[in-house]
Amino acid sequence: MQLTREIKTPEFTLGRFSIDDQMFYWTVERPWKDNTPKISCIPEGKYQIKLQPSPHFGRDMPTLQDVPGRSHILIHPANLASELEGCIAIGLARTKNGVGASQVAFSDFMKRLETLLLKGDVWLEVS
Repeated sequence: MQLTREIKTPEFTLGRFSIDDQMFYWTVERPWKDNTPKISCIPEGKYQIKLQPSPHFGRDMPTLQDVPGRSHILIHPANLASELEGCIAIGLARTKNGVGASQVAFSDFMKRLETLLLKGDVWLEVS
């Protein structure tokens, strides 16, 4: 999986999320703020994704592993960077400052992720 950040502003970061070189989702994240927890997007890098329990969501959620200086970095539904605390939100449409149809995109993503996890480890490269 690949997350390519395309638009970086002081308020948000927008990108494309692809699986096996095919674009599937748009993304929104917080802007880069020196990797400060809860207010910054995460550093570029390669991260394993595992499903782990989330008390906030009350279910297993896709969680990025071993993010330097950070914990509980999830991929989850949201439409704006202001709704995030350092996590990544996916959507089916890009808006001026975020993503749309996030719940639908997340449901689709979870089906794809669960299938991929049955085959082995899943990694996300963020650039």
